[in-house]
Amino acid sequence: MAVEPFSFRAIPNNTNPRWFKDPSLKANITHCVGLCLVIFYLGYDAGLLNGLQALESWNIFFNYPKGMILGLYAATLYLPSVITAYIGDIICQHFGRRIALGIGSFLVLAGGLINALATNPAMWISGRVVIGSGGGLAKVAAPALIQEIAHPRLRPVLASCYYPFFYFGTLLSALLCFAGLYIPGEWSWRMPSIVQIISPGVVLATLLSCPESPRWLVSKGQVSKAAEILCKYHANGLPDDALVRWELTEIEAAIEGETTRHQNSYMDFLRSPGNRRRLWVLLSLCIGQNWVGNGVISYWPRYYAFYDIAWTPLPVSYTAEILPFGLRTKGLAIFTSVGTMANSFNQFVNPIALEALAWKYYAVYIAIMAFYLMFAYFMYPETRNHTVEEVSAVFDTKNSEELKEFALSETERYFASDDTNSKEKKQHDSVGVSSHKEEI
Repeated sequence: MAVEPFSFRAIPNNTNPRWFKDPSLKANITHCVGLCLVIFYLGYDAGLLNGLQALESWNIFFNYPKGMILGLYAATLYLPSVITAYIGDIICQHFGRRIALGIGSFLVLAGGLINALATNPAMWISGRVVIGSGGGLAKVAAPALIQEIAHPRLRPVLASCYYPFFYFGTLLSALLCFAGLYIPGEWSWRMPSIVQIISPGVVLATLLSCPESPRWLVSKGQVSKAAEILCKYHANGLPDDALVRWELTEIEAAIEGETTRHQNSYMDFLRSPGNRRRLWVLLSLCIGQNWVGNGVISYWPRYYAFYDIAWTPLPVSYTAEILPFGLRTKGLAIFTSVGTMANSFNQFVNPIALEALAWKYYAVYIAIMAFYLMFAYFMYPETRNHTVEEVSAVFDTKNSEELKEFALSETERYFASDDTNSKEKKQHDSVGVSSHKEEI
């Protein structure tokens, strides 16, 4: 029988069991939802080209593009992220997640302005390239920051909310392009183009108050600042909150261990069984989200009703949470880059294969889905009810006994730092502390 790491839910915490009644949790959720607008604006940009093709004024301005030219217009949004995702990792590691997000969002905003004010097709394409470049930076930083600032009780829900915002973005772009049918002249397509700047603008505004990742701060030796952030957003500012001290202990121990093992390069994905498993999992997720049949049956509601249960919210959030701090943005960079290439390959091959094999081509995806069923069963561990650091223990311990030892060592480290733990617990109980055994 497997032994799970000591759960944070057993530790007292100065927050209300109902998040909507708690000031710090409401602020925490506001920041995380604001960061979800990163994928919202990328969804908006991704869906915009399809809608613009229905507008006569856009077709006249661009001389009715089709074939290779239209494919180039589409590719300019995606292909830059194959490279810029790795630049995003470098910025995240050296300057922080907020800086990477700020640069990425600014580039998307600038690209949206270039799109809307374009005087020729070349200028419009350059705007798409700028948007795609900024998107590559933001897609690496946003999921990592959400995972690292979210309260552990809310983290699974907030992380899973990230990618569904993509569809809200595509829906809005479709609605605005539809509205453009009733606007005369070039503003029929310039209007939905200029709306691109709103959501990156909101993300930039969110970053003004959003905290930096406590994990990143600890990695840079700014432990007191990390503790201050955790107290403010995870415990309503209580300096000696038990859960905050537990989190900080886990973060320090995890990052100290990674530093000792020098676990901070791409080659580290190959140097241990746990990291090799992580690499296989993240590669399977970034490829699988485009290779489980959605590329050939995109408009079947029955199919997408089941696809969206897992393949929409989980690939990005699961990838971010299974990676240790030193490899998190590196893994997300690989996820973004390889996922983009897999999607491009899929879009190129599907029309050719369907023409050659007709209905028989569906058998290929049936086989792929059967493979994923078995692969997920044996390779994807459960991460529910654990902090990000605890999830790492699931990958890095060889058996349940080692996992138990990890849990006990973390527990001993926590209680060793507090000789008056029982007094603190009474103090917490007197101010209405929740135990987190309740579910939200």
